[in-house]
Amino acid sequence: MSLVNRSPYLPDEFAEVFAAGKRRRYPNPMMEKILGPVRRMMGIPPSPMRAAAERAVEQIVAAAREPLFYTDCQVPDTPEGRFDLVTLHSFALLHRARPITPHGEAYCQAIFDALFSNIDANLREMGVGDTRVGKEVRHYAEKFYGRVGAYREALSAPSPLPILAEAMGRNVLGREEPAPTFARYLQSLLSALDARPDDEILHGRSLFPDTARRLKESAV
Repeated sequence: MSLVNRSPYLPDEFAEVFAAGKRRRYPNPMMEKILGPVRRMMGIPPSPMRAAAERAVEQIVAAAREPLFYTDCQVPDTPEGRFDLVTLHSFALLHRARPITPHGEAYCQAIFDALFSNIDANLREMGVGDTRVGKEVRHYAEKFYGRVGAYREALSAPSPLPILAEAMGRNVLGREEPAPTFARYLQSLLSALDARPDDEILHGRSLFPDTARRLKESAV
């Protein structure tokens, strides 16, 4: 999927920045390590939206680390495999949050910024040098954007389940065979998020409870 295409889950700026080959100006993790303690010492809290986005990303990552994904469902326990599960849960939240007015779009941008700041920091902790970090972040951003587009397109189909299953097989398991368990899991997750009040979504409260139970039910 071309990065110049527009996604309803991320601002146009996202596509334009990466289509131009530029690095997205998400918060710099090294500066955050320096400024974060200073802000806390001075009693300066993060903005409510930024704090909510950071809570949301923490829950996205926690859900993606559910052990059953890697044992029973055979997702590769690698950085790429974990990222694909992070993308799946991010997509579900972005899909739910974007239509919320008036703050949904800004919240989605804040989630994206927090997510890729987290990825940047993890790459540096893994020993990736400054000259490679930008290329690696772009690689993950392209994967993220392509998968978000594929899942959105599948959901717009008259019968989304088989198309979702094919997309999940390719993207999550790296196979040509469909992955109906993941398609059912995503649909269940979307239904659960749709049932939550807008206020809870925007505040990043308990977004992905019962991940293991939901996954087991989707495998039946």
